Amino acid sequence: MFSGTTAQGVTYLRNGQPETVGAEREVILTAGTIGLPHILMLSGVGEAAHLKHHGIPLVADLPGVGQGLQDHVVVSLRFRSNGADAISCSLESLLGRAKLGLEWLLFKTGLGATSFFEVGASFNGGSGTDYFNLQHEFQPFLADFQSGKVVLGDGFQYFISQMRPHSRGSIRLKSNNPSVKPALSFNYFDSRRDLIEMIEGVRKTLDIVGQQAWRKYCTGQLDEVRRNSTNDEIEAFIRNVANTEHHPVRTCRMGRDAGAVTDAAGLVHGLDRLRIVDGSILPKIPSANVNAPIIMATEKIASVITRKM
Repeated sequence: MFSGTTAQGVTYLRNGQPETVGAEREVILTAGTIGLPHILMLSGVGEAAHLKHHGIPLVADLPGVGQGLQDHVVVSLRFRSNGADAISCSLESLLGRAKLGLEWLLFKTGLGATSFFEVGASFNGGSGTDYFNLQHEFQPFLADFQSGKVVLGDGFQYFISQMRPHSRGSIRLKSNNPSVKPALSFNYFDSRRDLIEMIEGVRKTLDIVGQQAWRKYCTGQLDEVRRNSTNDEIEAFIRNVANTEHHPVRTCRMGRDAGAVTDAAGLVHGLDRLRIVDGSILPKIPSANVNAPIIMATEKIASVITRKM
C-alpha cells in the first residue's frame, strides 16, 4: 500500500479474507527472485506500459523490475559402474536406509554424514575468459527425478554448470490477479557464447572420464553424446537435457543506472520506506551456489537496518 510514493503497509489474505497491516518505520519485502517482482508489479511498481496493459495504477515507473533474470544452467552426464563399489543399494533398500540412519544417529558417520556432493571443480572452457566459467559437481550414484520421486541406480554423474551466463531472462505478469502465477522466461542459451562454453564443458568432462584412472569403475555411458561427437550433436544433447540449478537472482538488482531497482542497502529507487532484502537484488549471479552470497548480502543490509532503529 502506498500514499503517493511512500510505502504505508501491506494488504494480504488470511483464510481468504483481506487484512491490512501498517508499517511504523518501513516495509521490508523478502519474497525471493520470482515472488518479489511479482509483488512489486501487482502493487504498481514496474514498467509503466506493462502495468497499464494489466490495468494496474502506476506508483513508480521502474522498468528493471522483473528484468535481467540470471540462473545457473546445468547439464548432467551419466555413466555406468561395475557395481562393486555401488552405494545406491544402501540408499534404496529399507535395510540400507535403516543402517544409514543408525550410523548417523549414533556415531555421526557413514553415508548419512555426507551430502554426496563432496567432489567438485571450477574450470575454464569455451570463450577464453580469464576466470573459471564452468563448475563440476560429482555424484557417486545415478539419480533420476521422476514425478516427485528419485530413482537411484549404480553409476556416477558429472553435473556441468555455467557460472556466468550472458543470457538474461525475465518475469512478467500474466494477470493483475495475485493468485495467478507470473510468466517466467529464463531464456537459457539466448547468448551463443553460453552455448559455446557449455559445449566445451561437455567435451572436457568426457575427456576426464576417458582417462585411465576411470577405467576401473566406468563400464559405459548412458547418454548418446561421445568424445567424437560434433559440436552440433553436443548442442542438441545440451538443449535436450539442460536444467536449472535453482539459483535465480537479479530480478530487482541493486545499482545506480536506469535499469536498477534498489540501492546498495535494498531501498527501492524513487520510493520511500520500501526495502528489498533477498536474492533478487544481487547485481550479478556469483560464480558459486547462491545461498551464501544471499546470506552475506542480507546480513549486511540487516546491520544497516538495525543501526537506524
